[in-house]
Amino acid sequence: MMLLRLFRANRSHRKGGGESLLPPFSSNKGATLAFVAILIVVLLIFTSIVVDIGYIAIIKNKMQMSVDSAALAGATYLPFGTAYDKAVSSLDNNYSGYDNFAISIDDPYVTVSLTDTVDHFFAKVIRSNTELTVDATAIRRQPISVLSTGLMPFFIINPNTNYDPDDDLKLSNYGKRYILIYGEDNISIQDWANGNLPFWEEFQNSHLKNNSEGWRDILRVDGNGASAFYESFVNGSQRQSDIGDTEEIETGNVVGPKFKARKDRLTGEEDLDFYEFNPRTDAGLKRVIFVPVISILKENLTDIFTIDDYFADEDWEHRYVIIDGYAPFWLLTEQENGDVDGDGKPNDKAWLVGKYIPGVYAPRGSKPGGPDFGLYAPPRLVE
Repeated sequence: MMLLRLFRANRSHRKGGGESLLPPFSSNKGATLAFVAILIVVLLIFTSIVVDIGYIAIIKNKMQMSVDSAALAGATYLPFGTAYDKAVSSLDNNYSGYDNFAISIDDPYVTVSLTDTVDHFFAKVIRSNTELTVDATAIRRQPISVLSTGLMPFFIINPNTNYDPDDDLKLSNYGKRYILIYGEDNISIQDWANGNLPFWEEFQNSHLKNNSEGWRDILRVDGNGASAFYESFVNGSQRQSDIGDTEEIETGNVVGPKFKARKDRLTGEEDLDFYEFNPRTDAGLKRVIFVPVISILKENLTDIFTIDDYFADEDWEHRYVIIDGYAPFWLLTEQENGDVDGDGKPNDKAWLVGKYIPGVYAPRGSKPGGPDFGLYAPPRLVE
């Protein structure tokens, strides 16, 4: 009723020439338009800032990925002098047009820093560009202390402890043949660490310990018996192994399982050429095996049985060994073994021989930190 009275009063006022009692529409319309215009400007500025911030974030992420890749590329080639060039090449391939970069090499680390100026698209009224700087540090490959999977159920006794540098597990011995398990012949041990291949004329009258005392033994990595050995050999153990672990062994030459497991493991890879093998890219081949490097324990299961104890004719504990580290080998077929023991008989089927291949990357999940026997965790980024 009040509105109706106002409306009528307003009409009578207009007829009589008086002023309207209602506020003018024109002044409200102008204020609204001005407010909308200001709001649109603010929204445009806000949108431009958001778009530019998003674009800057994308560029920064691309820059970070580029320096990450460059640092890893450089670390892959440490300690060689090509590390710097590999880092620069990787950076150029992944990011171009940067303002400045810096590469610092302090073995085992490679640090890459990248600076670039990013022009704004929409927010130039506020600020014309933003300078971005990113960096990354990578550490080169490190010997592993933990092997995630793939442990073999046999071992090589640490050759770096026998006073004979010629058979040490080191880079200069790449491709050297090592005995991993002696065969069915009941022969004498020719080398403390199974490292050098024996020669028949040298050990016929040898007085050294007989290998039936434990040198043909196998590890119980996945259980006891021939079937457990076979499965562990063919597929590699699926359990984790750590340096310092004490492992139980069992005696016996397991001729049949050794012969069959090697044949089954290498099926399809018998004709692979060792000289075309790339340690960095071909670690997944069945030819590549991860062999524990072990020390023998004395009978007290605490002290290490040494080479001096060996030649002093002391005894060791026949049931337990301790893992010192892990070494990669290229497993040879029976045909490639040849006459291993030198007795003139070519069929040494129960001997396991491998060529040492330092430089292989361990399976995913393995951890760095152990002594260097040639099996590595790949280069990785560090904080």
